[in-house]
Amino acid sequence: MKTLVKRHLPTRVLNSWKTMQTGLTNTREALLDAKRHRVYGGPGEGSFDSSWTGRQLETQLTKDYHRVEKGLALREPKRPFGAEVEKRLRVGLSTLAAGTAGPITYGSFAESALTALQSWNAGGAADPRVALPVVRDDVLRQANSSEARTILFDDFFTSRRSIRDFDSSLNVDIADIEAAVALATNTPSVCNRQAFRVHMYTGKQAVTSVLSQQNGNAGFRNSIPVVLVVTVDARLFSGASERNQRWIDGGLFAMTLGWALHSRDLGTCFLNWSMKNSESDALRSSAGIAAHEDIVTLIAVGIPPKSFKVARSPRRQIDEVLVRHA
Repeated sequence: MKTLVKRHLPTRVLNSWKTMQTGLTNTREALLDAKRHRVYGGPGEGSFDSSWTGRQLETQLTKDYHRVEKGLALREPKRPFGAEVEKRLRVGLSTLAAGTAGPITYGSFAESALTALQSWNAGGAADPRVALPVVRDDVLRQANSSEARTILFDDFFTSRRSIRDFDSSLNVDIADIEAAVALATNTPSVCNRQAFRVHMYTGKQAVTSVLSQQNGNAGFRNSIPVVLVVTVDARLFSGASERNQRWIDGGLFAMTLGWALHSRDLGTCFLNWSMKNSESDALRSSAGIAAHEDIVTLIAVGIPPKSFKVARSPRRQIDEVLVRHA
């Protein structure tokens, strides 16, 4: 009946109907995104108190211990500083369950940051365990020859291509993927929260199940030996101002992971996950991904054959990308 009605509607009316439907769908998806952030994200530090637990507590303590780290890393830190930060650290640490503040947990980092903040404000001594002293060469890793260094990095960045043809006779060494993920954990994230996660699927059935829910890989799906799903833990973001931050952090991590995989001589193809909430729910359910994780992208990983083709993918000119301000 709906089809018959549409066939007899004027083109102008039909186009208006389609536009309205698109607008309603966009609004619905935006509302569902907002609901996810409200359900899983923290309410914001303005309402922080001793009732916060779990990931919400971790989020606030991490934000505040990193504020201490950043403050003490300045050339000339203020003294005193961080009164509100100190209050929140005290409250948060007092609510941690016994044993939570172990040697490598956010609790231990919060404890050492609180001690460092108090020490600085009291006597002006910056704790080197919190504000790490380094030299320039340790950070920039400068090579002996600037020309050689330039050529090395130019070749690295210009040689990576999206690969849609993998050699099924060559097995991917999972140790290489683990090493790449370890490298990618160096990605910067808001207040060092490191909300990113990677789900790895290697069995034929699991790989096919995941890939069948993404549009754009049907032509080379059977040759993909490994697929990674990059997600972020939505519980590690709080307040209205961080409603989009999880996508920024997740995107940065995914990009770094792509380069890290490239450094291990693995071919990759980023598979776009521009899906409705219902489709993300379906993938989470079928692929064993927790409800509080937002899906950022999928990455096909494998080893290409000796000879293969890639898309031309021309790059924009630099003047189209770089906007100069005097």
